[in-house]
Amino acid sequence: MIMDDHSYLITARDYKEAQKLTQGKAMLETGIDLVKKNGRLIVLGCVNPSPAFKAGIVPGDELTMINGKPATDLTMQEAYALLRGARQTDIELTIRREMLPELLIFKLVPDVVVRRDVQQELLSNRYAYIRISLFGERTVANFGKAIRETEEASKNQIIGIILDLRNSPGGLLNQVLDIVNRFCRFRSNHLFRGAAGDEIFC
Repeated sequence: MIMDDHSYLITARDYKEAQKLTQGKAMLETGIDLVKKNGRLIVLGCVNPSPAFKAGIVPGDELTMINGKPATDLTMQEAYALLRGARQTDIELTIRREMLPELLIFKLVPDVVVRRDVQQELLSNRYAYIRISLFGERTVANFGKAIRETEEASKNQIIGIILDLRNSPGGLLNQVLDIVNRFCRFRSNHLFRGAAGDEIFC
């Protein structure tokens, strides 16, 4: 039974494609991450670099048509399948952008996109900025590596961590929990949110 816009059944083929994503393998795609809100396909973010990022597609854009097909008629899997074409094949996207009266038309050509799950930067020589764009199979290991590298760069003078999860499409739950447990006082094997979004246990 499908409970909400974030729950859906996938085929064996779609599962293999999802595994490529969490394994960090390069894929021929446009680089768009989507979320479904009230039946609408909304851009969560775009991988940088990727065809979608270079074209100027931004978070919050609504996909209304993909190759002439109404986006509201598509499941998430169908939408992602359409966004992964072949080289030298145009994918036409019709987008509604907030505050703009007219729809925007983008023609993207899929390219090889490598998704880096963790990126880091040292700010003011005292703060480690860590961006997690996807929770894949090696995210915990890459997170630890990012911390070590920023500590070395600051000569162990880090006094705080800025953890940026904006526009992350999610990923593997075990990787999420291991990251959460690094920041929570009490360790847990599960993470729950109440139906009203009012309770989180970690």
